[in-house]
Amino acid sequence: MLSKKSQKKGKKLQLSSDFAKRNATKSKPAEDMEESDTEFSDGTIFCEQLRKSGIILKKGDHNHELNVEPTVFYKNLSKALKKHINYPEVIDKFLEGLQDYIQIRHRFIKSLMPCTVAKDSAIKSQRPRCLIKLLLEVESLQPKLINILLEKLPEFMDEDESIFSCEESPVNIPRQILTQLQWLENIVNMTALREKLMDVLQVTSCEIQREIISCLPEIMDVTEHVNIITVLKDLLEQEKSLTVSILDNLSNLVLKEELLAEVLTSVLQILPSCELDDLPVVVKFILQSVQSKDALSVFTEMRNYLQFDSLVPIASSTPLPGPSTSRAAPAPEKSTANSELLVMRSINSCLQFEKSLAAPCIKMIEQIHGGSNHQVLDLLLLFLLHSLNHTKAVESLFRNKIRAGDFTLKLLNSAFLQHSVVMQEYFTSIQSLCVTFISSPESSISHFASVMYHLAFQVFDRFCQQEIIDNLITHIGSGMPSEVDMALNILMNLADTCLNLISPFAIFIKGLLDYFDKLRLSQIRKLYSIISQLAFHSDHDGGHTKTDLHIVVKKQLMSNKLKYKQNGIIGGVMLVKNLIPVSADNLVTPENVNDAITLLKLMNTSSLQLASARALFMDELSMVITHTKLHPKVEEWIEENVIADFQDSYVIDVHDDYLKKQTLLPLDFQYSLDDDVEDNVAVIILPLLLYGTASTSPVFDYAESSLSSPLCLVPTLRLLGVQQLQKNNNLDDIMALLGCPLCVTTSQVIEKIETLPSAEKEILCSSLFYTLNWFREIINLFSTQSDPEVSGKVILRLKNITETQELLVKCLAATPGYVPPITCFDTDEAPAVVSASKSASAAATGTASTSTTNGSKRAKKRKKPNKTSEDSCDAPPENTSGSGSQVDSSKEGKEGTPNTVDLLSYHQYFRELTIDVLDILLVGKITSKDLDSQMNTETQREVKIEPPQVEFLLKDLTHKLQHAFQASQPKKIFFSKDTGNKNIGFTLLNQKSPEDVAKKTIHLLPALCQQLEGASAFFQALIASNDGIMDSLCQQTNEVSCVVACFQLLLEVFHSLFSWKDIDSPKNTKLFNSALSILATRINPSDSTCLPQQQSIKLAIEYLQNFSDTSPNVQTAVKLVEILITLVEKGAPEYCHKPAELAESFLHRAWLTPTGAREKGATFNKYIQKILKCYLSYSPSPLDAIEKLCSDAIPQLLNADDNTSEMYPSLTTSSFSMFYRVLFNQLVITVKKLLTGKKMESLEAKNDKILQWNLAVRIFQILTTLIKKFDGLPNLGTALKAGRMFVDAFTLQAMPLLDIMYRSQHENIHGLLKSMQLSTRSLHHICNHSKIVKSVCLTNQIPCVKRSLEQLMCRVKVMLSMNKCEEGYMIGVLKNRNLMGDEIPSQVAEESRVVEADTKEDSPEEEEESDEDKVSDVEIEGEEEVKEGDDKESDDNKENNDDNEGEQMYSEIY
Repeated sequence: MLSKKSQKKGKKLQLSSDFAKRNATKSKPAEDMEESDTEFSDGTIFCEQLRKSGIILKKGDHNHELNVEPTVFYKNLSKALKKHINYPEVIDKFLEGLQDYIQIRHRFIKSLMPCTVAKDSAIKSQRPRCLIKLLLEVESLQPKLINILLEKLPEFMDEDESIFSCEESPVNIPRQILTQLQWLENIVNMTALREKLMDVLQVTSCEIQREIISCLPEIMDVTEHVNIITVLKDLLEQEKSLTVSILDNLSNLVLKEELLAEVLTSVLQILPSCELDDLPVVVKFILQSVQSKDALSVFTEMRNYLQFDSLVPIASSTPLPGPSTSRAAPAPEKSTANSELLVMRSINSCLQFEKSLAAPCIKMIEQIHGGSNHQVLDLLLLFLLHSLNHTKAVESLFRNKIRAGDFTLKLLNSAFLQHSVVMQEYFTSIQSLCVTFISSPESSISHFASVMYHLAFQVFDRFCQQEIIDNLITHIGSGMPSEVDMALNILMNLADTCLNLISPFAIFIKGLLDYFDKLRLSQIRKLYSIISQLAFHSDHDGGHTKTDLHIVVKKQLMSNKLKYKQNGIIGGVMLVKNLIPVSADNLVTPENVNDAITLLKLMNTSSLQLASARALFMDELSMVITHTKLHPKVEEWIEENVIADFQDSYVIDVHDDYLKKQTLLPLDFQYSLDDDVEDNVAVIILPLLLYGTASTSPVFDYAESSLSSPLCLVPTLRLLGVQQLQKNNNLDDIMALLGCPLCVTTSQVIEKIETLPSAEKEILCSSLFYTLNWFREIINLFSTQSDPEVSGKVILRLKNITETQELLVKCLAATPGYVPPITCFDTDEAPAVVSASKSASAAATGTASTSTTNGSKRAKKRKKPNKTSEDSCDAPPENTSGSGSQVDSSKEGKEGTPNTVDLLSYHQYFRELTIDVLDILLVGKITSKDLDSQMNTETQREVKIEPPQVEFLLKDLTHKLQHAFQASQPKKIFFSKDTGNKNIGFTLLNQKSPEDVAKKTIHLLPALCQQLEGASAFFQALIASNDGIMDSLCQQTNEVSCVVACFQLLLEVFHSLFSWKDIDSPKNTKLFNSALSILATRINPSDSTCLPQQQSIKLAIEYLQNFSDTSPNVQTAVKLVEILITLVEKGAPEYCHKPAELAESFLHRAWLTPTGAREKGATFNKYIQKILKCYLSYSPSPLDAIEKLCSDAIPQLLNADDNTSEMYPSLTTSSFSMFYRVLFNQLVITVKKLLTGKKMESLEAKNDKILQWNLAVRIFQILTTLIKKFDGLPNLGTALKAGRMFVDAFTLQAMPLLDIMYRSQHENIHGLLKSMQLSTRSLHHICNHSKIVKSVCLTNQIPCVKRSLEQLMCRVKVMLSMNKCEEGYMIGVLKNRNLMGDEIPSQVAEESRVVEADTKEDSPEEEEESDEDKVSDVEIEGEEEVKEGDDKESDDNKENNDDNEGEQMYSEIY
């Protein structure tokens, strides 16, 4: 029984029942506990010898007492035992006594505790020693005592028995036992100790195993580390629970390089099955053990096994953020998040300590291609590297990955929403990257930054949110329009999706009201929308924001400056929108209604005297009414006060007397669709333009107000139509406007426009612009009606547009310097007109032949129009015809060559078509019965949309998709200069999200497919009518040109849709699948909606491939190939050979111009380059494809009489430089993907790599040899640059494989190096030729080339040394030769001077010059040649020096 004192301290020190029973006869616990202060003695030799040597054993809780120095005790005990009469039997007796003593548990524990020092002793040592430790230092006792101690370890496998309390602190008994074995001054038998430890390790529990493993480095000598590591490696594979302990201690053991590689391989194999808590230690061990040369492969394997996506529980995964206002996603489970964080911190510490690991890590991520192949870990590693000051490399890699589409928004959402804890660790790096990327001129990169900002704000804490808001405000104040737009879009998105999160920062955002002068009107609209949302939907500032908004808007409306008045109108309309929205959960108070009406009155009265402000007011109201249901009282006020005077101002009754008025231009009623209807009305356009001229002022009687301005005609029509749709859900009350005529001039006047004065020409052009904008707005309103009669009239109006555009082109060509009237009123800058002489190929959807656009020159820029009434309301009235703003006309390129007008450059002067207008494509044939429901005419006719109208709609759709999906555009911009407001003409489209635009486009897909099939059938019929000759597709007729344009535009629409970066994101999966099913249904009419996505992609690819035979020009071919590439990359990598097959078929085809000649020129070569890259990149065997071109096609070109390859007609002498560059670059890209050979790989894999490198080197030799035939500067530059990269790749990736395979395949490797020698020698000749021609661009690359060649020479020497063939390495002199192999004359003269100088006296200067000209030549002799002796080697060397093209296996070319 324990004493009362000991019972109060921690855990009771008592024996287990089983152990007590086993030792009942030997133990006497009662005596010890009764007399705790007395000395223990049982009369055994153990107690007697200890007492004589200087240790007194104590009973009870008191520790044993040491009376002498530890060294003295060792000597005394050793001497006593050796001099004992029964030596060496006395040692066994002594240990038996020890065993009997420690059979009682509390005695054994006390023996493991430090001894006390007697008060009267003279011991100077301050370090306490325990009894067992002191006995282990005695060499005669040590071996058997160690066995006794280790055999007791299994007795403490139970957790309750292994822990005891010592001074209120728990002490682990097995740990104390093993502690006695640590740091012994001498171990008698290290091998026996190791074997005993390993035996005990196999039979004990996991806890004791951990203790043993953790003590191994302090117990065992270095000589036993190899054996220990072998056992631990096996144990690592068997017991996953010991992973952390084993790896922690492996780093403290001495490992040889080969053994370390084996351990590292084992650790990498167990990585996928590791527990989450073990991952940080495992990763840290891997990175601390890896060597620089193996870092890339180890990083790759570790990345494959360490997938953070699989660590996230299924319950924590959430959908991508949608329009909801809730917080994005719950954080992952705490344990998972902490484990990920610890893993990243382990990587961070390793990369920070070993800086050489950063480059392989970046290279590993760089080598991954395809969005589906990237993981969240890739992003985390880049953020980590950025935080370690690898800024430039990380930013460059980020840009390249975003451009290539490898870093998708799906990956970004997964990183932020499922790994928010780890991402917040690198908030500083994320913030820095966002600040850098958001100002990028490339839309895809800036969009990526905006998504990072948005996601970071959603999932990070309050501090990070405030930092993000501060950054966005800074971006808005930067003055860069693109940066300002992006920052405002982010704030708008945050206000729409998470208003509760952004509302606490309203006070910061409100400060932007002071920066209106630096913002555009479209940006001001966004800012007002954000602030008004924060003001009326949150109460964080107590209503101060509302008051400030009202004050600012009223001050701007009362200003005399047009700019401020426009700001006030936009702000006032945004306030009205947020004051009185009618919804189920929002009750509008009478005060809000009165405030809204008051604001409307103020805006109405302040804009009466200024037509542009009035038009802006109506357009803004139309936009709000379209998207928001306003209060009935507000709608009633708008109807009575804003649009009530439309009929009196712009509509008249049709009668002949009106046309008889004497005006500057004759009047006529044109474009009527209701000729037989009596009492028709007409809309006046030309009279509005003629009013105010000196000759026609007395003819008309209109009030001098802006209501009669033609600028307000179309905006008023739009507001009227939108209000009718909102009020009655139909347009029956204004149906007469759809078919009514327009009062314009006669067609005879337009035919004679060349004879008219300049002022009349400009009036005529303005009338045509107003006519077109009237028709466009009519189509906007009535295209939403489902009545067949209305649809037929809409199609007729669409035909009126195409016909009027032809007239406008004629008039604009005859009116140089004309500036059209403004129609986009939400801009404060004069829209620029692109010069008419620009080539049509610059247009996004240009259909002209590429060969006809190469010679066009850029016209001079036009001067900006003078400001008239833009700055003050007191300025003279606006000249709405455009004649008051003259622009200096650009000079024609050649005298007598007429200017060609492209209406695309005037797009900002046309009213924007809504996306609903495209529903016209879904309308089929409409009969006369549908057109005239009242049967007022007996004329039989059918109305359907024709190719010119289809082309018009497709052009508009293409521009809309390019604008909506601009973040997906791959085009790279090399300058950051702002080229104007890109949002002009897209105000309505900007109100819709990209998802809405994609939904609408997919809704139109059946009609688009039908149009595409119709165009293909047209071409097939055209080919059949010309006996199957493909030249018929190039006929230069209007009909063929129109169908070709439609075909190309349709493919452009398909490409824009499927290349949208978000189309395959989880939230748009249904959209993507529905689009694929529509295409799949065209080829498989059965139900394709239930097909898997990959099967749908396969059918879609087959459907699009069917149009390859009818591709009319190379532009459509390129677009078709790009669509297939996009579909393959979206989720069907197994069909990657399909684009290559299609590209190869296009390369085999001869492309012709409309005149029948072969296509050529820089633009044509650019398209062929894209096709060639696709063929080589997506070919199942790129090296075979390159070899086919080099070995078959190019020799045909060399032997052809017409300078054209028979196999590939697009390969000509003019396009050879492009082919050469692409082939060389693709060769380098392909060999860089060949992984370095490893010893652990199979022999078959190594042989396969050897074959691939043989083929690559053979291609390299062919390409470098072709320089002798094609020695143009572009080809020389390509050979130097790409050749250097190939040599570097060979040195880094091929030479390690040759090291391994040299002994087994030395003959094959000799042939490989010989081919490499000939190629590098050609590079040396190119370097010499570059010096001869004195080309700066070529000579700049020579140092890098020669450095690469030197590295290859040294690497070959290392390979020979590793394989014991140093004698095969010889050095000779390689003479400088030109491209044709002839020795350079300057070198001969220099050598003669050196010889003469040597005969007289040594000249250091001349020796230096000659040394510069001399270069070393390195040979690798085969094993047979080496055995033949020095004589043959000297003969061979002499022959090589004489000829320089001898039988050398390898030559260094420096």
